[in-house]
Amino acid sequence: MIFGAVWLAGAIYIGVHVFNGFHVGLSSCLPSDFPNYPRETIASVVVSDSLGNCTIQYRSRDSAADVQAFFEANLNQGDWTVTNVDEGQRLIRFARQSRPSTFGLVKVFAFPGQQTQFQIQLRAR
Repeated sequence: MIFGAVWLAGAIYIGVHVFNGFHVGLSSCLPSDFPNYPRETIASVVVSDSLGNCTIQYRSRDSAADVQAFFEANLNQGDWTVTNVDEGQRLIRFARQSRPSTFGLVKVFAFPGQQTQFQIQLRAR
C-alpha cells in the first residue's frame, strides 16, 4: 500500500515536471524580442533542443502575402535583420545582428481558399 502511494506520488511529480518543461519550451522557444505574428495559431509542436534549435509551425487565416510582408518588415527591426528573401519560394532568411550565429528562416505556405501556414526555424549557436 505504501509502495503504491509512493509510486503514484512519484508519477504525479514526474508528470507535472514533464508538462511544465513542455509548456515552458512551448512559450519560450523563440526569443522574447522575436516578432510575433498577431493572428496566428500554433499548428504543430515546438521542437527545441539543448543546442538552442527551435521549429514552430503556425497557421493563420490571413493571406500568404500579408504574413510574408509582416515578417519582411518586422525582421528588419530591433536586433533582427533579413539576410535574404526568395519571393518564389516564400522564404525569408534572417539573423540576429548582435549575434550572427543566431539565424533562421520563415517559410510561408499558401493554401488558397483555406489558410496560410508558416514555419519558423531558429538556430541559436
